[in-house]
Amino acid sequence: MYSLGFLGAGRMGGALIGGLKELSKDTACLFFDSSPERCREITDAYGIEAEASIGDMMTKVDGAVIAVKPQVYPSLALEIAADYRSGQMLLSIMAGITLKTLGEKLPPDAKIVRLMPNLAMSVGSGVCLMSCNGNVTEAEKERLREILSPLGLVKEIPETLMNAGTALSGSGPAFCYALIEGLTLGGIRAGFSRDEAEELAVWTMKGAAELLTRTGESAAELKDRMMSAAGTTVEGICVLEKSGFRGNAADAVMAACRRGGELSEGS
Repeated sequence: MYSLGFLGAGRMGGALIGGLKELSKDTACLFFDSSPERCREITDAYGIEAEASIGDMMTKVDGAVIAVKPQVYPSLALEIAADYRSGQMLLSIMAGITLKTLGEKLPPDAKIVRLMPNLAMSVGSGVCLMSCNGNVTEAEKERLREILSPLGLVKEIPETLMNAGTALSGSGPAFCYALIEGLTLGGIRAGFSRDEAEELAVWTMKGAAELLTRTGESAAELKDRMMSAAGTTVEGICVLEKSGFRGNAADAVMAACRRGGELSEGS
């Protein structure tokens, strides 16, 4: 049994705790959060009692997940370092905080990992990007993959791509939800009730993603296959092209990527 302790149990920390409790049976989860209300919510949802302090949690776990806001981390860095044990894995899901910054207060041999999960990890359909410092062994990386893979795709990337990955798969679900909102609105305009339109939009998005995964075809190939001459789909695609839909989506990813860089610089 591998034990993970969560320093912070907000939206993303809570989503990971929920996913691990449901889907990763060989992982024990502990947590500490400064909000009594949030502690009660996690305890009620998952049956885990909050630890009394960061130190209490750190002494009990194989790996500690820093799941606080990036702006909060500097005020906690010394306390985390004081409670760090040799050989313990320190994992961060904070956007923009680099491996170098994480290691500044820690011993030179500290094992540090940056993770960028998304909220769909809570239901086993997420994405979790991973970058490690040189002290993390291949066996330890594989152990992390085993722990996290039941929650979705786990992919190791160079740290230089972490801001890009944060933008694409971390912020990406919100961009998908924005598209679902647009499809829902269109369905309402066309005559469906809101509930009917949203149900159809959600299942359409889910099916489109599943088809991509199973066929191995590109999005462009499947899109083109759906467009018959003078048909309904090509009419809709033309409207999207006129409004710069793909370019706008790309710009959204780049804007989120730039913000990740700003967080790395402390702004």
